[in-house]
Amino acid sequence: MNSSSIPDLATLAEEALAQKGTYSTLLFEDVEYTNFEILTNARKLQTAFQNLGLGPDDIATICMVNDPLVHSVFLGGFRTGATLAPVVSQLIAAELEYIFQHT
Repeated sequence: MNSSSIPDLATLAEEALAQKGTYSTLLFEDVEYTNFEILTNARKLQTAFQNLGLGPDDIATICMVNDPLVHSVFLGGFRTGATLAPVVSQLIAAELEYIFQHT
């Protein structure tokens, strides 16, 4: 199987919703989140990211706290065609600079 025939995550999320419908996919601090909620948020974030100029061949770094929204943020970013690179908030300036220059 070559890389062009492997579905991307955005496509897989859309196909899962179409084939299986809405179902609980995440439990975080006693709150359930559905695949539909995550995908709906991702679609909105895709639009926001595109309005900010994010698109194919772009690279964005994302720094977030542990939160269910992280799934929608990354899926929304992937839907633009961009590459998203997570970074942790504990990094010092020199470490962030290295990541920004080499990602």
